[in-house]
Amino acid sequence: MEHKDYPLDNMETAERALCDLGLETIINRRYLQRLKDIRLLGTMQYVVPLKHNYSRYEHSLAVAYLTLSAVQSLGLSNVAIRVAVLAALLHDVGHTAMSHAAEVFLLQRHRKFHEDHTCRIVTLLSKELSSVGEKNLATLVQLANDLLSGHLSSSSYRRLPDGKCIIDDDDIFILDELTTGAMSIDMIEGVTRTARSIGLAHPDASMLVSSLSRTKQELMVSAEAWPAVWALFELQRKIYNDYIYSTSGMAAEAMLTRALELVFPQRNQSLEEREVQDFDYDLANDFLTMTDKHMSLCIQEHPVAKDLLQRLESRNLFVSLASISPKVLKDIIDYVGEGYDIVFEDSKRAVEKSLASHLNLEPSQVIFHSTIRKIFRFKGSEALRLFSDESTFSEVMTRSYSEIRRQFKTERTSRTLLDVFFSEIEAEDSRNYSLPSPVSLGPPKTYPAISKRFRRGGEEKNGTVATPQKVIDFLVAWALRSSSDTMLDPACGDAAFLQEGWNRLVSLGASREGLNQIRGVERHPGLWQETRRVWQERIIQQDFFDIRPGEHGLHPVDAVVGNPPYVRAHRFKGKDREKALQAANETLNQFLRNDMRLRQGSSSWAPFLIHACAFLRPSGRLAMVLPTELLTADYAKPIRELLKKRFHSLSFVLFKKRIFEQEQDTLLLLADSVGKPGINRTEIDGPERLDEVMALMTPAPHSSDVWIAGKWTTLLTSQHILDLLHSLFARNVAIQFGTIATIRIGLVTGNSEFFTLKPSEAKSANLKNEWLTPILTKANQIPGAVFTREDLDKLRQTDAKHLVLRIPPDTDLSLDPDLQSYIEKGRSQGIHSLQKCRTRWPWYSVPYSEVPDVFLTYMSGKRCRLCLNEAQVNCTNNLHQVFLKHQALASMFIVSFYSSLTGLSIELAGRGYGGGLIKLEPGDAKLLLLPNLERLAGTTLARIPGFLPQIDTKLRTQPDDGVWEDLDELILVQGLGLSIDECRMIQQEYIRLRDRRMNRAQRNETVVDGRMGDG
Repeated sequence: MEHKDYPLDNMETAERALCDLGLETIINRRYLQRLKDIRLLGTMQYVVPLKHNYSRYEHSLAVAYLTLSAVQSLGLSNVAIRVAVLAALLHDVGHTAMSHAAEVFLLQRHRKFHEDHTCRIVTLLSKELSSVGEKNLATLVQLANDLLSGHLSSSSYRRLPDGKCIIDDDDIFILDELTTGAMSIDMIEGVTRTARSIGLAHPDASMLVSSLSRTKQELMVSAEAWPAVWALFELQRKIYNDYIYSTSGMAAEAMLTRALELVFPQRNQSLEEREVQDFDYDLANDFLTMTDKHMSLCIQEHPVAKDLLQRLESRNLFVSLASISPKVLKDIIDYVGEGYDIVFEDSKRAVEKSLASHLNLEPSQVIFHSTIRKIFRFKGSEALRLFSDESTFSEVMTRSYSEIRRQFKTERTSRTLLDVFFSEIEAEDSRNYSLPSPVSLGPPKTYPAISKRFRRGGEEKNGTVATPQKVIDFLVAWALRSSSDTMLDPACGDAAFLQEGWNRLVSLGASREGLNQIRGVERHPGLWQETRRVWQERIIQQDFFDIRPGEHGLHPVDAVVGNPPYVRAHRFKGKDREKALQAANETLNQFLRNDMRLRQGSSSWAPFLIHACAFLRPSGRLAMVLPTELLTADYAKPIRELLKKRFHSLSFVLFKKRIFEQEQDTLLLLADSVGKPGINRTEIDGPERLDEVMALMTPAPHSSDVWIAGKWTTLLTSQHILDLLHSLFARNVAIQFGTIATIRIGLVTGNSEFFTLKPSEAKSANLKNEWLTPILTKANQIPGAVFTREDLDKLRQTDAKHLVLRIPPDTDLSLDPDLQSYIEKGRSQGIHSLQKCRTRWPWYSVPYSEVPDVFLTYMSGKRCRLCLNEAQVNCTNNLHQVFLKHQALASMFIVSFYSSLTGLSIELAGRGYGGGLIKLEPGDAKLLLLPNLERLAGTTLARIPGFLPQIDTKLRTQPDDGVWEDLDELILVQGLGLSIDECRMIQQEYIRLRDRRMNRAQRNETVVDGRMGDG
């Protein structure tokens, strides 16, 4: 049906424009033509009378037409224009019939949203075109597919054989914003067309698109369009809140989902049984290719489903639990209890059957339903105050899509809104209604339940911690994909992962015998005794590093899932470490075949992860809880190389909040041996949002390794930020700290309690001053950016531990009985046998290096600090020693260190900890970016030292405060020529990453500078 009263409803105009672009072949393909018979609004017609009933084809055609208008006016290349229009035209081919209302059903049956199926179908279309000689068009279609999936920047199709890019990076930024940005053309057209369907006033879509302009890598919206932009987002929120998520809307979705579940009770085996990379599945008999009419005919053949459809068509909708009286609501919630967290179909049916019995209804008249929803967050509340406190609407000519993203945030979540729907109850019945005592539904009865992971005294020392159940559920659900899959947890503890693995296999259709598909390994005797009652021979009581594939019946599996023990390097030692390193390095040699090895400084999780890879089938999957040290630690570099070599697809789930009580910061790793190559990431608040996480995955920013080689900290930031930093470094605007200074750890005493003393302790031992030298032992002894003689005097006056024993090797101890007595006291305490002491002669003579020019904090709170050593003292290894190549410029270097540019590089080069600390090893410090002072004019250079007293004062009064705007203005903008927007982007990203790290600190936890222990 066409509606020519609105320009975008004229399909002939749009089709003619696209055919002129050479896309007639695409328009006539079955994948696109099918959309003519799929309505745009799914169940909306059952909720509210529609003024117009549009199809997905009309929407897709209009999006393509608007996109063509936009990309031509924005000056994109011819190839970019055709790719953008193709992506717009094909972006909905993965929709099933009755979408979006059937999206929940689509997710249940295929564990994918329609966007994933769109990419599958577009890939198939590309293959078809290539097979009939349309290779150029096939390449454009594949590029459009990469654009839809967010992989265009890394697409192999983007480069010609000679390496030349046929779509440059600048155009890719624009294409991404137009296709998947905060205000994509799909969103503009979809919201306005939906409003026309319902009969709501709406902004003009063509006007919004025509208001777009661009800078080199940024899409801009004119100021005149901002009231319409605000109205667009308000309209989007209204449509979802008032119609889609209304009681009627949710009831209609629940009813349609149940009808589809009844008609299509089994998973589509043609998809489930094939390898992930095989796209050539038979679409002819797949419900994914059905039209609304075909779907309705199928529903008519099932009596219960037919009844549901008839009720829908007559608007005789189920009543939501949320609409019932508070008393009934409480009874039902109490009765359902933990059922709200249950996703197994048989458990849902148990809820429905029991409720129906007590309501005197047929089981088909009660539906327990989980939905997918969008959450809208608006940053402000006034349409004209979107920019800054100083600017007014009339003064701002354009604003970027980045501003729109910050202002309007939309998130799609799944299984966060669960509800019970049932046929209407008379008001009198609802007042008198009550339920019996709740019953425990629990997991399927085919297997006894095991408790969640527990903690008992001493487990933290062994690296065992309690894994949140939602994390366990998510990892297992991602890793196990068919009823025949096999699984191993190499550190199974109390079998929480194994239990959930069995639950998952049951839900996928595994039989009782399927229990043999799950195996675990556990070394700890206490945990073993807890689990053997149920799991018996399926858990091997053994050190995992003593086992090789094939031994103890452990053959390669489809999935390795778990939470490996985390024991820090200084406690992970002796035979345990040697055995672990040997097993890990055997695996590294198998996959990398080079000299890369795991070294002695590794924590226990590292060899566990590597060795686990040896137990995977070639097509296997790895799903694990890991520390974020994986991204940053030097010792983890072999692991990063192994993951890139061993797996096609890597996905990381990062958390804004800590998910464990311990200090360690963690992430989830999902490694898949098949599927589309690439690294993806997402960040969520906590485990409660894991159900929606796969829909939030985006391609990870890629680093050219210009200045931060080998680290994956880039997963924490954006491509725009990385490109800017790499550009500054490549243009010599920024330089690495290691080019202007030598960074070393401070003095290693071997035992700080013995070798460093307070003045009162030295006096008590009668030690003479000639054996004692002032030294800094903690970062918090540095109050500012300059350490002065006055600061040193305060340490003495406050009796701080700031003196170090300095005994030359050839000293005759017998000449000083008090000194000899103190040394003998240390020997009696075993100090002489400690690692550092026993390797030097004599053991009590601490090697003393030259005094550094500058101190650098090693483990810091809000910010690592650089401090001028005006007092000319040394430091222990709780601080780093810095020796500058140009000592005369020391004050200038220190000032430039406090720019936001260096602050941002600290967050990317350093290693964050769960307690909010950031750690900089000397190797990390060498990578830090500092403004290149040689690029500054003499007048600018002359002003820099004047900032040092200000910085020093501010650090002393407001420790670890943030960015100093005037400093950035002078050095970055005036001195180095960064634009105000570039400077602001660096500042904002630095603060965001710093606050992200700091937010991991426990409530009321005090973050103190300093090393965790004296090596």
